[in-house]
Amino acid sequence: MVTLNNPITSQNIVDRFEELVTDVADHHIVWGTDNLPGHSSFTAADFGGVVDGFELTLTGVTGTYTAGETVNASITATTGIVVSYSSNVLKLRTINPGAGQTGFLQNDIISGTSSGAIGTVNTLAVISAVSIGITGSNIGNAGSVITANNIYGTLKAEMNNYTNIKNTYAIVSMTGAGTQYSDTQIAHLTTAQRTTLNPSQPSSLQPGQTIDDTNLESFMSSLANAYSTERGNTYTLTKTICHSSCHSSCHGSRGRR
Repeated sequence: MVTLNNPITSQNIVDRFEELVTDVADHHIVWGTDNLPGHSSFTAADFGGVVDGFELTLTGVTGTYTAGETVNASITATTGIVVSYSSNVLKLRTINPGAGQTGFLQNDIISGTSSGAIGTVNTLAVISAVSIGITGSNIGNAGSVITANNIYGTLKAEMNNYTNIKNTYAIVSMTGAGTQYSDTQIAHLTTAQRTTLNPSQPSSLQPGQTIDDTNLESFMSSLANAYSTERGNTYTLTKTICHSSCHSSCHGSRGRR
């Protein structure tokens, strides 16, 4: 864990903030450009980025992992859900580490619970759905005074960039036939679905105030809570499809023009 240390530096602030973003935003995303809701009406264009998880390169694979199944790791007891599998490369989401673990490890034996596929981890990489867009220089240059007001504005603006990752109700309706598909999951939506977080500016981050690590941790927690609240607000992603009779009627009438 990254800790804030007095005297605080601008890069130390960004490093701590990046860890917080990973904890609250880049976590258990189910739908994205690489993992769509379960209806053909949805496309990658409906989403703004990938889901978070792990990419494992396996050796000694027997069988074929299937999208949507849960896999178990023999050493770490970590579990995940298959996003895709091809040419010995297994991409997983919704990672739940085993006790005392942070994820998968090299030589973990990965078993598919429904496919029966088995393979051993050779190399692995963490897949992040988001990447932080600021550095310490956005807050203050080395050797210069870091203003509390700039910390507040910079971190708040950066956190707004993750508000398109939120709870999403995906629904497909057919004209004259009602709902054909509906499900609710955390989704990595397009940037058009971002909103503005505006937590009140704490007294410790007002112009002219001296800030310490305790005050800054408190502000970051408030910012994380504001994001978490927005993440839980459900966005509705709607698709309307035409009933076959409507389709025939519509296209028939176009042909008669």
